[in-house]
Amino acid sequence: MKLNIDGASKGNPETLGGIIRDNSIKLIEAFSAQSEILTNMEAKCKALDDGLRLCEKLNIYNIAIETDSMTLTNMFRKNKCNQWKLQRT
Repeated sequence: MKLNIDGASKGNPETLGGIIRDNSIKLIEAFSAQSEILTNMEAKCKALDDGLRLCEKLNIYNIAIETDSMTLTNMFRKNKCNQWKLQRT
């Protein structure tokens, strides 16, 4: 399974979303939202959080994540996510 996410903060409200596909590229689920987020990185983080919550709801736990944000990717690779909005309760 693969989760593709993106978010942008151009304008108000900001838009974010993603898709979940299986290994044969069949669409499993898609989501989108608008939010009052301050930065582009926060929009991408919110898209990731929403996507992971949706995967959990669908009982999908083995998933590859794709994003166009090298910053977001590096934060997770280095286990140094400084985006407090991604912290889960």
